[in-house]
Amino acid sequence: MGRRDASSARVPLQAVLLADSFAQKLRPLTLERPKALLPIADAPMIDYALEWLAMAGVEEVYVFCCAHAKQIERHLEDRKWSTPSFQVKTVVSTSCLSVGEALRIVDQRNVIRSDFILLSSDVVSNVDIKEAIQAHKRRREADKLAIMTMVTRKASDRHRRHRLGCNGLTVALDPEDGRLLAYQEGTLRGAEAMRLYPSITEGRNCVQVCTDLLDCQIDICAPEVLMLFTDNFDYQQLRRDFVCGVLSEEELGNKIYVHELERGYATQVLNLRTYDAVSRDIIERWTHPLVPDSNWLLSQSMLFSRKGTNGIEDAVVKMFRGNVYKAETVKVDHAATVGPSCYIGSRSNIGAGTTIAHSVIGKNCKIGEKCKLEGCYLFDNCTIGDEVTVLRSILADNVTVHAGATVQPGCVLSFGVVIGKSHKVPSYTRLSLLQPVEPEGGSEDELEYTRKGSCATLSVGSATESDGWDEEDTGELAELKPSSAALKAAHAAALREPSSLKEELQWDVSLVGQGAGWKWELSTGAEESYSIAPPPVNELEDASDEDESILDGEETFDFADMEGDTLDGLDQGVDNMELFFRKEVTETFLRCVKEKFDQTNAVIELNALKIAEDRTFADCARYVLITILQLNLPAPTIISQQYISLFAKDPPALASVAEKTSFLAMLKKRLEEWGPLLCRFLKSLDDQVEVLLTLEEFCGEEGVFSKGDHGKAYVPVFLLMLQLLYQQDIISEEAFLDWAREKEHAEEEEKVLLNLAMPFIQWLEMADSEEEDDEGNEDD
Repeated sequence: MGRRDASSARVPLQAVLLADSFAQKLRPLTLERPKALLPIADAPMIDYALEWLAMAGVEEVYVFCCAHAKQIERHLEDRKWSTPSFQVKTVVSTSCLSVGEALRIVDQRNVIRSDFILLSSDVVSNVDIKEAIQAHKRRREADKLAIMTMVTRKASDRHRRHRLGCNGLTVALDPEDGRLLAYQEGTLRGAEAMRLYPSITEGRNCVQVCTDLLDCQIDICAPEVLMLFTDNFDYQQLRRDFVCGVLSEEELGNKIYVHELERGYATQVLNLRTYDAVSRDIIERWTHPLVPDSNWLLSQSMLFSRKGTNGIEDAVVKMFRGNVYKAETVKVDHAATVGPSCYIGSRSNIGAGTTIAHSVIGKNCKIGEKCKLEGCYLFDNCTIGDEVTVLRSILADNVTVHAGATVQPGCVLSFGVVIGKSHKVPSYTRLSLLQPVEPEGGSEDELEYTRKGSCATLSVGSATESDGWDEEDTGELAELKPSSAALKAAHAAALREPSSLKEELQWDVSLVGQGAGWKWELSTGAEESYSIAPPPVNELEDASDEDESILDGEETFDFADMEGDTLDGLDQGVDNMELFFRKEVTETFLRCVKEKFDQTNAVIELNALKIAEDRTFADCARYVLITILQLNLPAPTIISQQYISLFAKDPPALASVAEKTSFLAMLKKRLEEWGPLLCRFLKSLDDQVEVLLTLEEFCGEEGVFSKGDHGKAYVPVFLLMLQLLYQQDIISEEAFLDWAREKEHAEEEEKVLLNLAMPFIQWLEMADSEEEDDEGNEDD
């Protein structure tokens, strides 16, 4: 009886999934289709979030629907999830305008009975959340006022701003238990944070200020979180209002904690730039097992078999070399080139002479001959004429681009837009068959659809026509869709047929040519900052200036003995940009080591970093080699906590020959594993000499290297280390000799390591001389 009672009292792990972004950054796409249903790597965003929740052991999910609620409900009705016990239920309110209102409605329904996971439908993740949940429950058992745990992961400020297009973040933590003390959008130095939040120092010996965390927008919450939203109608946004509000009301005693992920992937699709970054990460397999060739979507839905022509096999995706994915029913002409990093959806056709790279092509797309598609995203049923160029842009369902046209970087062509023959669409243009909506206050944090009557009046094809509105039962809010006149005119333009409606609709001819579409602009005018195209030059220059004064990382302030601002104990005279780059290379490589990625993925990641930082392959190789050497030593001071376990616990003992032999055997094993990667990056003799000069700095603890890097531990085995690099074909004989000649006229104090290496250098010179003699004898 007791066991049956215990079982009946069990509460399943629950989650609240917000299917509305309450933002405008993906307009005009999200006016016709909810952000949750926009495809990313040919799968709806919401399916990534739901599949992850199922994998995490969640049994009951409440999906809050607002904008386009009917579309989301229809989508969920067809789903079958990989876990049989996984239940998905909807909570609908078409008049809701913020996260705060949504959570108040969830609270009123009384459906949440215990701690739950809160996230948005635009979060893509593969992390193991169980550890964070257990830590949250332990804190709750000890303190019922521990109401929330925020999940974060390491990410540099530059990575957040340039690759993800999101703001910097500064958080202050209690280093003893991870309690959140301050949360501030924007990157602040530690001293600035102290001045801004002086109360966080009260009663604490030290505070940790972090500027290298990415908020994954995954929270583990107690039911009290919903109650606090109900009690306080000023809470509208989750971070700016609720989190900052709880932190400012210390007298109530509620506590928020931060859990930092040590591995795994979790990122929210905030805007078009994040859409691009997450899409690339999926294609490059950082989100495994949620990758195209695992065909995970087929296990949860019969959607493709219903739409396909030959059953479920139509959607089976296979992976090919270079991270190229193709559905089985794809037709690619033998004279076309696809890859690297591409996805081609089922029943799509690629014409002769076409090149496609770093792109995602949806289902049933027809791409003509001699086209160039680079870094672009085509949804389903797109038609691309011959000799078309599309660069770093998004084309939604049923877009047509006629022959000879060019779509320049940063463009968004919404559903059904048509681009005329040989027309050039300017960069950062957003087009739609919907008449533009008048701005409602200029805020980005608004609903993804609009109130009736907010569209500009137009005599023909206006969204204020009766057939341009989809009325909800409440009558309070309505969704937009193109008018019948606009759809008819666009269909005629796609077929290149004359239409009597064209003149009356007054399309933006300068943007679409003999096509169809109106121009849309963000209310903030931030098309460039949030675009999938590369950031503008002036933005990169501004960031470079900021990076000279801010170094990503953690600053721990010990108030018992703090004389000023520090940067993890690093020399203030060192160039912060070089320190930043070294740390980026080091942690990128360590991530590959820890998660056991193959060298192909390591090369892709380091190459992306090289391009982002405008560096050379040799720059990456220098710090990769130093990191390989450091793995035999205690962790250096710049390393994040999550990688410390990779390093030796104690300094090496090198007093005896046996100890040196054992130490070098470990190094040899690492060089055998990672030597091929170094060889790929060291392209020239000069590159190899540069590596040797960096080795000198490391062993001398000079330049970007400090005592905390333990480089002097390699001095007793410096000669033997050089021999290993030579034997593994990482550094050539010519490079060693050039290095020796370069140091020949240096001051004696700068030749300490060269003198240690002289026996090896002399041996190389002798071997070189003997080889020349042999060649001379052969000539005789």
